[in-house]
Amino acid sequence: MHLAIVDDNQTELQTLYDTILEYGHIHDAAISCDCYTSRAEFLATCSQISYSFVIFDIYLQDGTGIDMAAAFRQVAPHTPIIFLTSSPEHRADAFRVHAFDYLEKPVTKDMISRLFDELAVTQEPDTDTQTFLISIDRNTVPVLYSDIQYMTSASNYLMIHGHEVLRCRMPFREAESTLTKDSRFLTINRGVLVNLDYVLQMQGTTCTMSDGTIFTIHRKNASAISQAYISHQFDRRTKALTKGGIA
Repeated sequence: MHLAIVDDNQTELQTLYDTILEYGHIHDAAISCDCYTSRAEFLATCSQISYSFVIFDIYLQDGTGIDMAAAFRQVAPHTPIIFLTSSPEHRADAFRVHAFDYLEKPVTKDMISRLFDELAVTQEPDTDTQTFLISIDRNTVPVLYSDIQYMTSASNYLMIHGHEVLRCRMPFREAESTLTKDSRFLTINRGVLVNLDYVLQMQGTTCTMSDGTIFTIHRKNASAISQAYISHQFDRRTKALTKGGIA
């Protein structure tokens, strides 16, 4: 397991580093850790390294952990991000950039142990079998819900974006009626439906997907849509922890 810590407080950085390595020693886990003291230093190298997860301090001298996370998401859309802070005021911002967790200082050994347990649970293989049936060239094609990143309407056609782009003749409202019964799917504007699992960031009236696509959120419903996204992140994490039997 290879992780990164970004914290401009040398004392706290060293303490966290030592705590993580001690956890690895106790649990016989191979853990390596890169330490950075600035946003610029981390962003200059992160695209060349594959991390199991990263830990960012919220307050840095050359920017914020939130801004750094948004930039990091452009090169690592699915790497778990954990934030460190002495204040809970940025919790909502943290989940807008798809944060995995938000730890308040001082970080204890028990907190680190729990964090590693939670990460192990959420990295279990996806067993989603729900499918959305579409017709292409008169053939019925099942598409896994978990493979659908977002859908857009194009005249009388539906464009389904995932590992590939599928085009089928189906009214948008019909697809919307079926998929929004699942809490992962949300209509954010006219003719635009997204899978919240693939949302990278929601800020104001802008929604950024993990593939870099940017959509405009309906201004009138922006607040409710943003709240639905934040709630989804909490629910998703809670479900994973319950599945693993962690209180």
